[in-house]
Amino acid sequence: MTLSDADIRALLTDDETSLISNYDISKLRNCRYNLRAGRAFLPETGKEQIIGQSEPQSISIRFDRFVRRTKRTVTSVFKQQVPPLHAEETRSIAWCIKPSESIVIMTEEAVSLPPNLYATYDQLHRLAQQGLLLINSSIVEPGYRGPLSCYIVNFSRRDVFIYPSDAVAKISFHELKQEPEHLHPDIIDPDSYVKFLCDSASSFPTSFMDISNLEAKVAQRIEKTMDTRIKWVGVGLGVLLLVSSFEPFLSRHIYESIGILPRTARDETLKTQYDLANAKAELEKAQLRSELLRIQAELAETRSDLERAKSKTDAAPD
Repeated sequence: MTLSDADIRALLTDDETSLISNYDISKLRNCRYNLRAGRAFLPETGKEQIIGQSEPQSISIRFDRFVRRTKRTVTSVFKQQVPPLHAEETRSIAWCIKPSESIVIMTEEAVSLPPNLYATYDQLHRLAQQGLLLINSSIVEPGYRGPLSCYIVNFSRRDVFIYPSDAVAKISFHELKQEPEHLHPDIIDPDSYVKFLCDSASSFPTSFMDISNLEAKVAQRIEKTMDTRIKWVGVGLGVLLLVSSFEPFLSRHIYESIGILPRTARDETLKTQYDLANAKAELEKAQLRSELLRIQAELAETRSDLERAKSKTDAAPD
């Protein structure tokens, strides 16, 4: 049985036995609770991205958007005595996820599940519409006590911003028909969980499926292949030119020695060499075109797979 909002509210307390700790009652909806973004960790490095730290000016974050999202007036924001920004820097007020990039987010809430309950947390349809995908949707087993996390990938073609306390996933609670025969509690304190997320984030590439590196490798492969083939074509042409340069002297020597090489035969030999050089050049061009078409097909297939994954996510109901 899935718990309703009333069932969940009855299990919310102000101590560690609360079903959800550090909760915001306004995030309770029908039969779910919307988990909020608390902390974020960067892929590859595993470092925490602290909101409010100075960032290079190239980061595109709009202050007016922050005001709208938090529903505060400009006056109320200035009452908080926000430090002035220097000309050469800006201060980040949101986590920016660039196209194809990922981020690991730790929720503000923690959960404490009794032996007779388990939970599932999943994608928010609102985030899916922005092109974000939660890739670690899972269940939370009975006896678990600790924070939760979201591994999010941006499949859109634009930067997407997640602000502190934004809803990033939804969690529902379900009652077991009977308690586990052998319960295995799993209790994780926040500090240990942060260390786990740092280690986990460091194993993720900045770009999902390492697409950016894949494109660079494909470009390098094409460049290397073309350089090699152009080099061999140049060597072949050089050999032909060398032979052509010496051909008159050789023909004259042979003709003067044995007198059996007529002019027509020499002209035919030159024509054959010219045709051979042209045929080799056309063959090299055809091979290069074939290689480029194959690589373009591979890239198109990869992009098609990503679009299908995004379409499936968009079709999922909230």
